[in-house]
Amino acid sequence: MFDEVLIMSIRYASLTDLKFVTSIVCQTIQTIYSHYYPKGAVDFFLLHHREANITADIVSQNVFVLEVEKVLVGTVTIKEFEICRLFVLPQYQGKGYGRALLDFAEKLIAEKYKKIRLDASLPAKEIYLKRGYRETESHSILTENGDYLFYDVMEKDISMPNFPIDYDGKVFITKVNSENVEVKGVTLLFHFKELEISELPQVAKLYNELAFELKETTNDSYFDFETLSIENMLDTLKNAIQENRIKIYVAKHSVDVIGYISGTITSCFLPVSSVNKIGYIEAAYVIKDFRNRNVMKQLEERLVEYFKNEGVQFVELNVLSANITGKNYWNKSGYTTFREQMRKKI
Repeated sequence: MFDEVLIMSIRYASLTDLKFVTSIVCQTIQTIYSHYYPKGAVDFFLLHHREANITADIVSQNVFVLEVEKVLVGTVTIKEFEICRLFVLPQYQGKGYGRALLDFAEKLIAEKYKKIRLDASLPAKEIYLKRGYRETESHSILTENGDYLFYDVMEKDISMPNFPIDYDGKVFITKVNSENVEVKGVTLLFHFKELEISELPQVAKLYNELAFELKETTNDSYFDFETLSIENMLDTLKNAIQENRIKIYVAKHSVDVIGYISGTITSCFLPVSSVNKIGYIEAAYVIKDFRNRNVMKQLEERLVEYFKNEGVQFVELNVLSANITGKNYWNKSGYTTFREQMRKKI
């Protein structure tokens, strides 16, 4: 019997999240750190993690938040190969959220660096030791009222590829089995973000996968190709992005793009309408092994939010009549048929 699948979203923090991130940090410091440090040290931590510093890190796109059912429960800041400011609200601790943030940070850093560095507080040091971190320096700071703050600088070597994750002394490597259910004891973690150019080859591959799946499931006459070139698709997407014609959001599991959604803002088909622009979902796809996990829902929410910020009131998309799975999904997501397109072979 498998554990219940827990879907968590880790994304970049925006300035609209500032108050929540600050609250997560301050609540955790005041509640947890007071059991380990004197008042002067606690006040020092609060000053060090003040709103102005968090703001600067958000603007620099160094801050991530962990969201569960649209509630922000944790945060981590990543600066090159350093993990900073990892906090989970006290009432959500012991549920694996801190571990998920640390997994995410480690994997993100491992894409570019061969070691990880962090400053370990007294309550977190034992956790990091179990994860393979080792002390490299020890420091003490004399605070204003005469109290001392002690902390250790710790590092972890990640030069070995596909390094395992240590959960309380037990080593696992996150994976999904062929039945598309969660491996017992391992939480699937997805990262939703706007596309980066380095991720474009993976997205081009998924565009072609979508085309082949539609060919197989619909048998539509337009899908008359036998092969598709990733290079051609890559060039098409690059041109569209450079000309600012599409917006693409991706879902990542570890370092792999496992889904995407792309859209554009275009004119309403009816020139006399007061609705002069609409959001159009151009394509959307999630790899089969990761479906039924709210991945597409999270992607669609981000694209719709972009449309809203651009003053768009309506979102449209096209679905092939024979694509029953697609029609059912978008109907359940609140989309309704308002016009139909017809064709005739001549």
